[in-house]
Amino acid sequence: MSALAFAPWHFLTAPLDDLLQQCGVLGVIPDPGNGGFLAGIKPLDSGALFVYVAPCASAIERDTVLRGILARWFGVDTADWPVEMEFSGEAAR
Repeated sequence: MSALAFAPWHFLTAPLDDLLQQCGVLGVIPDPGNGGFLAGIKPLDSGALFVYVAPCASAIERDTVLRGILARWFGVDTADWPVEMEFSGEAAR
């Protein structure tokens, strides 16, 4: 999926299962992290993604974090989203 294929708000408004499929996410895996970690992305050589989410995240946090991290991964500006997000530890793809 190209970030150009969707308006930035698509990441907030598309049904989550559709968005995960469109972004090539093979699985959302619970990961305990270190208390401050909510989500991370592991790219595969095939271009598909695994997304890790802290199991302590509530349903709304999980939904919002998945949308935000995928938007960021695909280069979509989330600055005007209604929920503030902080991204750290970004690695080159």
